[in-house]
Amino acid sequence: METVYVRRLRKHYGELCALDDVSFDVARGEVFGLVGPKGSGKTTAMEILQGRRARCGGEVLVLGVDPAVAARVHRERIGVVPQETDHDGMCTPRELVRYRAATCARPRPVDEVLEMVGLAGKRDVRIETLSLGEQRCVDLAVALIGAPELLLLDEPTTAFDPASRRNVGAVMEELGARGTTVVLTTNRVAEARQFADRVGVLAAGKMIAVGAPDELADRSGSERRIIRFSLPEHVPGCDLPDAGHLLTIGLDRIVELRSARPTRDLEWLNRWAKERDVLLEDLTLAPPTFEDAYLELIGQA
Repeated sequence: METVYVRRLRKHYGELCALDDVSFDVARGEVFGLVGPKGSGKTTAMEILQGRRARCGGEVLVLGVDPAVAARVHRERIGVVPQETDHDGMCTPRELVRYRAATCARPRPVDEVLEMVGLAGKRDVRIETLSLGEQRCVDLAVALIGAPELLLLDEPTTAFDPASRRNVGAVMEELGARGTTVVLTTNRVAEARQFADRVGVLAAGKMIAVGAPDELADRSGSERRIIRFSLPEHVPGCDLPDAGHLLTIGLDRIVELRSARPTRDLEWLNRWAKERDVLLEDLTLAPPTFEDAYLELIGQA
């Protein structure tokens, strides 16, 4: 049986349709991402899975139980990191997690959980002194202390720095190996690709695609290709040929050009480099990415 089973889920707020016939499954031990722009219905779907919001129609089972009528013993099998929390900033992470542990039937060791989320060195400092990213790690520790079978994360990496984001990725991988199922929401495409085994793309309240990120990229049918190369230090980015919004330069000076006509674009790029005696190092031509597929999908919606 699936950990999460959703069929034709509907939710309306008056005339506003937040979720329109949304269907998806999540298997045990899987990391599933609900990805979409703001206002696409991701948080509404998560609140329905938690049993915090009533649905207007459809069928929903979480760990085999309808969350709308689930008892407290069922809800204790689920860990939740909401989009926004309100901590008592005067207490420490250890105090807060220990308080939550006292309400759980089979809690994990408090210090073990704090170490898992990267707070071992700050377990005894006041939460108000922590960075926003570290406070989100406290939220994650509170959700994990009860050894949940299912973890629901609503925009979990808000305010995270790259190191914290990598740490959360390692936590999700460890949880999956233990058989814990994770459902997360995000509007960051790179984050969905990094964390999730499969994703469901939500746009305007509709589920428009479900699959592994690479699978969705392969299925996109896009003729667009990515031309990528390293820009030498002595060449300013403003000297590059004008390719509009499809050309980007990363902090590591890796240039990416999303091209619908790669043969033509490679010709003028090589001509530009030859005229300026610029070596285009690490020049590659790559197929469409999940980001390309995502942008096409939400554009169609």
